[in-house]
Amino acid sequence: MKIDLFHVGIATCILSINNQVKIAIDPALFKKGTKLKFKSFESERLENPSFDSDTFEDIDIWLISHFHEDHIDILGKEKISQDSLVLSNKDSLTFLADKNVKKIGWKEKHVFSKDNITVEIQAIPAYHANSFLMRKLVGKVNGYLLTVTIDSVVQKIYFTSDTVFHKDIIKALPQSIDILIANLGNVQANKTGGPLTMNISMLDKFVDILSPSVIVPVHINDLSHYETQEVSVTEAGYKVLETGKWHTLINQYSM
Repeated sequence: MKIDLFHVGIATCILSINNQVKIAIDPALFKKGTKLKFKSFESERLENPSFDSDTFEDIDIWLISHFHEDHIDILGKEKISQDSLVLSNKDSLTFLADKNVKKIGWKEKHVFSKDNITVEIQAIPAYHANSFLMRKLVGKVNGYLLTVTIDSVVQKIYFTSDTVFHKDIIKALPQSIDILIANLGNVQANKTGGPLTMNISMLDKFVDILSPSVIVPVHINDLSHYETQEVSVTEAGYKVLETGKWHTLINQYSM
């Protein structure tokens, strides 16, 4: 099995499985300098999204974690083909009503098969703040666990989405995974109910418990309200992938 990843920026990523199946997440493509207004703060995009004219072609499934403009915007929506299935929680359904969208809630599953590849997609709880009240204000978020099977080979890929570490997330996941794609940022860490997304110590906890062989930190440099920066991530021993190019994460043919 060969799994490649293309990071566009923020949390926008595309997975390619054996060059046969493409699964993407959270298309937010607004340009550098764009300012977003959230409920309690404003943020500016610091880096342009990195993609080519054909980057979003032949996407089989789009995963939407939550209905915030730094995760799906009108420019990103335009890249979603009518041939692609979109999985999302209820908050994005109206915005995506003209797409082939299906609601998926926490712990629900969707199974996709193409050629000899089967992908089971499960929505995993994500907690987008450190307090219950702040989570209610911010809105519900889906993480996603992908279980990819080709013949007898299985790989488990976990997109954390915007979340802090929480014991109920661990309960919803298998004992170990193969690839962890983690949204950092340590957003609003010093505010009431913060942080709204994980910091490096929380990432360390996920890694210690889930034992992934590949760790991909995202959601770092792109917006002015992200407090976790790339230098801190690399100093902690994690590799940050260059945006705008494909990276091979798993290649079992060469093992």
